[in-house]
Amino acid sequence: MSRDASLERVVAGVLRLNGQMLLCHRRPDRTSWPDVWDLPGGHIVDDESTAEALVRELDEELGVQVEPPEGPPWMTLRVGTVELNLYLIDRWHGEPRNVAVEEHDVIRWFAADDLKLLDLAHSSYIEILRRASPPSG
Repeated sequence: MSRDASLERVVAGVLRLNGQMLLCHRRPDRTSWPDVWDLPGGHIVDDESTAEALVRELDEELGVQVEPPEGPPWMTLRVGTVELNLYLIDRWHGEPRNVAVEEHDVIRWFAADDLKLLDLAHSSYIEILRRASPPSG
């Protein structure tokens, strides 16, 4: 299968726990998407699969280990030249912490109702994360 070389391929995980989702605040000094809340994840490099990139990125950014997801991403979006592949993550090993301090200044859990109060990386995140929102409990 050939890939569009002009696309910037990105993967992200929607970590869900007790009715909340984990977001990372991008540092204000970032050149791209500064000072906004975003999902943990990053660029897919070389010939990585989306699942391999997700495992690597969540370890690099949050210090958590996840099993490589089976099957396709939960959702794939195209925003301009970016292809964003999203996975729902309900199980992981380790306590999420801000390992990528050069990228994020804080990580925090949010309920879906809190999202409208945040400056998000993309306006589509509100609806996407509402759909991904786990039940409380």
